[in-house]
Amino acid sequence: MIAVDTNVLIYACDQSEPRRQTIALDLIAATEEGVLLWQVACEFLAASRKLSKQGFTATQAWNRLAEFQDLLPLVLPSPANLTHARELHIAMGFHCGTRSFSPRASMPAWTFSTRRMCRQWKPSRPCV
Repeated sequence: MIAVDTNVLIYACDQSEPRRQTIALDLIAATEEGVLLWQVACEFLAASRKLSKQGFTATQAWNRLAEFQDLLPLVLPSPANLTHARELHIAMGFHCGTRSFSPRASMPAWTFSTRRMCRQWKPSRPCV
């Protein structure tokens, strides 16, 4: 399994840099065993607002997400992911879904949650 990162999906829709867009589209199309993590799908929809200056609408974002799903099966989190998020929140001070950092760690909670999902699905390579 190869989990595609949110930025790759955004680059695939960003018309301001055609070379980067082509690379992202080629990467998505050529990725064998690729998956779309639930969290990445949600992040894509939120981050796609940055493309509104190019005329990229919410409807287009949802349509592109459907196209990505044709190539990348959607992987849903398990209940264990929520348990893990709870542990991070309570024990380490992480706040899931925000950009808050714990004073004792260098990564936000969503990074740990995404990594846990990758481990759960046993990727053949690191997440893209």
